[in-house]
Amino acid sequence: MTSIMRNKHNFGPNGTVRIPEISIAGHADADVTSAMMEIFDVIYLTYARDPSNALSGRYINWLNASDRRVLFVQYDNTGTNNILLTNYLGFPQISGGQIIRGTSAQSVAFTLYQSPPQEIMVGPFGTVSSSMTYRSYDDTYGYIEINAALAAGISPILLDRNGNMVLGIDFARRIVYSGDIDLYNFLGSGGRPGEYIQNANGVVVNDAEKMLANLWAWIASVALTE
Repeated sequence: MTSIMRNKHNFGPNGTVRIPEISIAGHADADVTSAMMEIFDVIYLTYARDPSNALSGRYINWLNASDRRVLFVQYDNTGTNNILLTNYLGFPQISGGQIIRGTSAQSVAFTLYQSPPQEIMVGPFGTVSSSMTYRSYDDTYGYIEINAALAAGISPILLDRNGNMVLGIDFARRIVYSGDIDLYNFLGSGGRPGEYIQNANGVVVNDAEKMLANLWAWIASVALTE
């Protein structure tokens, strides 16, 4: 995904999405301060951390302070960003104290929601086929039950084989919810069905790449709003 965003033909002063600068940086939770947050318009919380209650609160305060900010929340496997999701984003806990449950993807691809958001299906990087399926890389991912997602005002994009949300957007609150970090990686197919990012140079060709590039184009459009 980083290659798609840094490809000068995609995101840049002369690219498909005219954006003056993209700065991609990673920081440990202990290094994240309110002052640092002010530098960025987009924050992506990966599946590798579970921010404390205090830090989760700072993320929400940062998001609410400007209509130009977007929060990207990963929930890959159980417990990921659990405090943020339950204490600040309104999801009820389920048994075991986890709101999101990891499960086995086996060899079943993710499919599109019956009415996915048009901002993602039709965007600057092209139109995504309504029949596309997205390859699940391994046997572990996170999901939000579809009724909980819809009740929270989230527009689903990708679903697992049981109809639960793996990827979606809350447009009103400017939050992207993502249950599988491997959606954004250039990795071998592993014999699994569905499309995925199939190059490491950021060239947008297939439906998977179009969908993710359109997603980041929407994020850029929010961050660049006057």
